[in-house]
Amino acid sequence: MSGEVAALGCAFFWALSSALVRIVAEATPSLALNCARSAIGAVLNIIVLAGFTRSSSLYIPSWRSLACLLLNLSIGIVIGDSLYYSSMRLIGVARSLTISASYPLLTALLSWPLLGERISPTGRAGFVLCIGGIVLVARSASPRELPAAGRRGVRGALLAGAAAICWSVGTVALRAGSTGLNVFAVNALRLTGVALLAGLLAASRNELGSLRSLRARHFLVLVSSSLTGALAGASLYVRAVQLAGAGKAALLASTAPLFSVPLAILSGERVNAQLLAGMVAAIAGMALVL
Repeated sequence: MSGEVAALGCAFFWALSSALVRIVAEATPSLALNCARSAIGAVLNIIVLAGFTRSSSLYIPSWRSLACLLLNLSIGIVIGDSLYYSSMRLIGVARSLTISASYPLLTALLSWPLLGERISPTGRAGFVLCIGGIVLVARSASPRELPAAGRRGVRGALLAGAAAICWSVGTVALRAGSTGLNVFAVNALRLTGVALLAGLLAASRNELGSLRSLRARHFLVLVSSSLTGALAGASLYVRAVQLAGAGKAALLASTAPLFSVPLAILSGERVNAQLLAGMVAAIAGMALVL
């Protein structure tokens, strides 16, 4: 499997996982939900690692790899996601996503001097076109929001920009730390770390008790979301980063909103001109990058 195909597969599974997790998100605080999903995902990756992976494909990661993976989960996942959620509360989903959607381009800029990944002029044009299309698709699906004014708007914009920087640093760190490692071993380490950190934060806020009130239907949805997102999606993302490079993998994996469109149409949502224009721009951008 090529890195580009893995990245697009990752985007599909992340879109499916997001659609599933919305069912549980209304009944569970975000930190507790993140802890539960990450813990289930870590267990699933360990099961695959133990039952379906040859021992010859495994080796003990170096201290440098472990340090890079720790940087990925702390800066890229815990801090980056937290900054993004704070930005959403201040300026809304559409504006936060518009600003933070620059993270694949920032990843490409960082991976050039740090990892030696180069992108052709055509590829650079594809990056800009694809990111613009993703923004159009995301904004078309968002409800109209009142403009955020004053310090609140400035702070929200800065937080969204900081989230994009953290995600970029995390992706570059993942590329540097996962080279030569089994993808399921990498994800088992990453998700275990996220589950521990999110669990500690959730416990400090007395949110973990909310997991006991989940119904059987919610638990099945949570497991399904972990299967699609924390196992399939995350494994494909690591593989894409390893094979295609940090910049290209980040861009193609960020096309998850495109795969959300058919799901939205099936649920009865209307398709408008902005959404169609965004899809065309994003697909054209992907063609240039590929």
